[in-house]
Amino acid sequence: MRVVIIVVIIAIIILALVINGLKSSETEEENYGLDDNQYREYVYKSVPKDFKPYLQQILNAVDEIKEMERRNSSELNQASYNAMV
Repeated sequence: MRVVIIVVIIAIIILALVINGLKSSETEEENYGLDDNQYREYVYKSVPKDFKPYLQQILNAVDEIKEMERRNSSELNQASYNAMV
């Protein structure tokens, strides 16, 4: 009787771990961002041919904005450091 209870408990634990693993793998797939090249390629391939130039312009604009943000952040950090000194 104890063996059956132990086997059932182990089966429940394994089932819970498998379900939890499936849920976590689904959420990881949803966490793509515009920085992820695989996601960009997937979206680019999935849009109709007529929209590809517009999508490429949007992605280029996002890249430019992110570069400006990075550059301005560095300059702001340097200015803050200089003000403290």
